[in-house]
Amino acid sequence: MLCLAAQGEPFGYLCDGEEELSPEEIARMTGFTLKQTRRLLSELERRRVFSRDDRGRIFSRRMVRDADELRRSRAHGLKGGNPN
Repeated sequence: MLCLAAQGEPFGYLCDGEEELSPEEIARMTGFTLKQTRRLLSELERRRVFSRDDRGRIFSRRMVRDADELRRSRAHGLKGGNPN
């Protein structure tokens, strides 16, 4: 799922454009059965491994945070490098 989130747009989200990936799509893409996928998604959500946005899309908090930091660093680099 992390690989799928890394390919997602926006980065870190399990979605296809604006549409969230359904458990059926995730199962097909990962090679798990639908039953396994639903059980694993339930466990990961219960343990708060991922979050959902206001549209219900699954995302990795860490991946989104890292992507934001990368964007800020690139912007500082265009200005000479030092954010101060």
